Amino acid sequence: MRQRQSQSQRIPEVEGTARTFSIFNMVMIGLFAALSYVAVWVLRIPVGPMFVHLGNLTVVTAALLLGGWQGGLAGAVGMGLFDLLNGYAATSPKTVLLKFMIGLITGLVYTAIRRREKFPTIPLIICGVAALVAAGSLTTYALTGPGFGFKTTLLAVLCLLVGLLCELFAFLGSRMSHKMAAAVVGASCGMVFNLIGETVYKFVKTLLEGGAFGTAVTMAVAAQASTAINVLISVIGGVALFLPLEKPFAKMTRR
Repeated sequence: MRQRQSQSQRIPEVEGTARTFSIFNMVMIGLFAALSYVAVWVLRIPVGPMFVHLGNLTVVTAALLLGGWQGGLAGAVGMGLFDLLNGYAATSPKTVLLKFMIGLITGLVYTAIRRREKFPTIPLIICGVAALVAAGSLTTYALTGPGFGFKTTLLAVLCLLVGLLCELFAFLGSRMSHKMAAAVVGASCGMVFNLIGETVYKFVKTLLEGGAFGTAVTMAVAAQASTAINVLISVIGGVALFLPLEKPFAKMTRR
């Protein structure tokens, strides 16, 4: 009888805690969604066909503080609504997808690294060297073989990008605290995905509009000047905001 009574007394506590966290998540997602909307609305600096803004910074900060899907959902809602209400409805599906993925990837990578006892410096160095060797081999094959085809060029560029990022992350990880390094790597992975997504979107859009392959590649790469600036702002600013806010939010969310 005593065991049954103690179990029945615990059930309302668990349910109340789950309900509290659910309400807290909803409130925080709504708050960061509003912040991401305002961040784009207040500050937009045109750079070519796109513009520099602070919306992605808000998504990165939310993902680091709340979790991947929460930050991604906040960014998707806030910045998706901005597109719908400010003359960018045609690009709103792309915005919703990319902003959700920024948050999701940032949160997943950050959490995975924080759970490790040590920052994975050695594995990153090994992966980076392997990717750089692959990029060099593909480039050598293209120069001595049939020439730069689309697949060979794409693989070489991707391997080069992965290799450079791995070496950069390994360098930063050896000079930062575990928490800061995890946040930098997580935010960088989320924003690099956004950069790749924006480039692919512009490339496919140009092709569908009748542009030649070479023109589509040139336009897709040239249009990402603002996105590259947004990457730097979001990674640096998002981590800078996360570090002082992490402890208060950890107490509220019990992460």
